[in-house]
Amino acid sequence: MKIDIIRSSPYVEIIEQPASNCSRFRYKCEHKSNAPIHGVNSTSEKKTFPSIRIIRYRGRAKITVSCVTKDGPYRPHPYNLVGGRRCKHGVYTVEVSSENITKNIYINIDCI
Repeated sequence: MKIDIIRSSPYVEIIEQPASNCSRFRYKCEHKSNAPIHGVNSTSEKKTFPSIRIIRYRGRAKITVSCVTKDGPYRPHPYNLVGGRRCKHGVYTVEVSSENITKNIYINIDCI
């Protein structure tokens, strides 16, 4: 019975993860303001971006994305997300409405 409840509940599917090596800021001289976050399937010929899909949900939803540390306990990361009016204080937020929503996340990262 519990499995049926879980299968019928809304959930978020990550369609494309962010590329782990898209932006490396190892040294101060490598500081790159507003470096784009590409998807794991990006190539030099075709750029892709992280994307998610909301499954089994109808109505308005709020998607919130932020940077956290790689290992637990997870904490806010010192890098900020930037990118237009949807990013405030390093956090990306967008409201969507539909059923089985797919959303590409076009954001940049700013190393501080």
